[in-house]
Amino acid sequence: MVSLAAGSVLPWWIAVPVGMVTMTVIAGHLISLQWTEMSARRRRIRHVSGVLMMVVAALMAYALGGAEVVTSPATDPQAAGMFLKVWLAIVALLLIVVSLAVMDMGQTAREALEQRGRLRASLRSSLEAELKALRAEREQSRTAN
Repeated sequence: MVSLAAGSVLPWWIAVPVGMVTMTVIAGHLISLQWTEMSARRRRIRHVSGVLMMVVAALMAYALGGAEVVTSPATDPQAAGMFLKVWLAIVALLLIVVSLAVMDMGQTAREALEQRGRLRASLRSSLEAELKALRAEREQSRTAN
């Protein structure tokens, strides 16, 4: 059973509400992704990273407000081990979130390059059509004179 420790980094009445507010904000962001126009791949990346951030927020609330700070690991190795495991999980999950952010950045750059290519092709075709119309108009005016 997890108890709220008296010797934690922060008082539980600070850490837990901040963690809950953070998780609520992240959940709101995840819900808002449903109505945002983006590719399915970017949406999946952002959903996974959002869920992982919610887990990190919960672990942070526990690590800061619930886990007991061990001053001497030799006297209480079980508490020291739990403290270490929680912080290692936080760091590992944050590394995964950063990796997902890099993947999202790459996907965004790829989509921007594709959009730029489509825009360039569209502009080229419209300019070619306009040039063709101007040439035809010039030919008509020459033949009329």
